[in-house]
Amino acid sequence: MWADGRVVFGYEGRAPSEMQQTRVAPDVVEALRTRVFAALDGESLYDELGLADPATGKQVGVLGHGFLARIFVRAGDAWRIAFVHGVSREDALAPPAPTSPIPALGGVVHEQPSPRFVAAYRLLLDARPTRGEPWRPSAYDVWLYTGQPVVARVPWPADLPVPSHEPNACRVLDTGDGGCPYRIGPADVVAAERLRARLQQLEPPRGVEWAGESWAISLTERYAGQDAIDRGGRCAASMIRVGRFGQQW
Repeated sequence: MWADGRVVFGYEGRAPSEMQQTRVAPDVVEALRTRVFAALDGESLYDELGLADPATGKQVGVLGHGFLARIFVRAGDAWRIAFVHGVSREDALAPPAPTSPIPALGGVVHEQPSPRFVAAYRLLLDARPTRGEPWRPSAYDVWLYTGQPVVARVPWPADLPVPSHEPNACRVLDTGDGGCPYRIGPADVVAAERLRARLQQLEPPRGVEWAGESWAISLTERYAGQDAIDRGGRCAASMIRVGRFGQQW
């Protein structure tokens, strides 16, 4: 949600390409921002849900599903950010439940995030619009890979700027690392959507071809202001270092 009333929203189980957009009154956004900001007052920057030793209370493991729920809210120059690792949307909205013993592991599962986090989460979900129109991303993040099998490919579109990457620089290593990033900006979003539609018609593994090379490709939608959210997430992660269960940041 943005201060001018723009809203981008989705529903469980739907891909980012199926997200919706609409507008609400700016005072509705301001009222929600105030309530969510207040709800997170005193909330931990990062929490993990998992196993605890019933004798000592010491936490000894993290929940297996490993989802990371994140809330960002901005008030002027101030941000409040809350991450909860080990919680899904269903967990956050479930009624509080007693801890469940797991004898084989010698511990219990704490499945509930803090009341502050749940309150903020519920405020955001309750404010989600019921209808909108198909969302158009403001940009795309593209990753390009060489050295990957590509069975079906299309030529790099003439209406998109050609990446400057050298094929060898984008080769996937044995470790799985590699690839080259490429940002498609707002002026070329429509052309990027046409490329994505063409790729979706091909059998995987699919890719593009230019400079006499086949490139595996992935495209990820970006919304306006996402760079600021990403910077806030990296800043928060730098302060967390390592979670209680060894989750690396």
